[in-house]
Amino acid sequence: MIDVRNDDLLTADVECVVRAVGSNLEPVTSLGRAVGAAAGADLEERIERMGELPVWGAVITPGGALRADFLVHVVVQSSEEPVTMSGVRKALVNGLRHACRLGVETMALPPLGTGAGNLDAEGAADVMIPVLREHLEREDYPKQVVVMVTTAYEEQAFGALFPNYDTDNMAEIPTSFGGLVFMMAAVSYLGGVVILLAWPVYRFLQAGFETPGGSAGILPLVLGASGAIALTAACIVFPLRAGVNRVRQLER
Repeated sequence: MIDVRNDDLLTADVECVVRAVGSNLEPVTSLGRAVGAAAGADLEERIERMGELPVWGAVITPGGALRADFLVHVVVQSSEEPVTMSGVRKALVNGLRHACRLGVETMALPPLGTGAGNLDAEGAADVMIPVLREHLEREDYPKQVVVMVTTAYEEQAFGALFPNYDTDNMAEIPTSFGGLVFMMAAVSYLGGVVILLAWPVYRFLQAGFETPGGSAGILPLVLGASGAIALTAACIVFPLRAGVNRVRQLER
């Protein structure tokens, strides 16, 4: 099971937490540094004794003072090798293997490889989602993976691909992030249709005021109506197609 939550990784009630690090095992994001600080001095001492790891490598350590029992460090970059989608993919695969060997049942991780000059949330989602799905289908552990996001952009990138069907309160649907996006999209659609249909009316009125008995012809009406029909068709076909594809993926 894969879930997406806008929550604090430091207080996640899971057995294992994942963080992205460099080849020297130093965290590459502020969240990773916060995880290390929360884990305590013992973790820092342990890491110093380990030395360096190659890019795409992974290592698992005790979680220290974290609520999680274990901390998986996935190496996504070095001083010579920048963050790449391929590197994040391989590092995550290795991190999942470590967790699987220990029989970890629940795992939490942030979007990996993100940060200034690195992957954006959509790029991280494109890399992580197939890896997580493939691993969970093939292996017994972990049984649950939670992607912890901290921004609306990350929530949209990951949450759109992992919708939550387990809510018991129907009122949460329209007030959720997806409900907000839907309402904004609906308002944008209505605004577009109104503009497209109002333009021919404006042209007819303008022609009548400028020249008594004048006409703007039928072209504005044809263009406005055609644009409204095309916009309506696009707003029906593309969302339905994306939804059907997503449901089919979830049923696999």
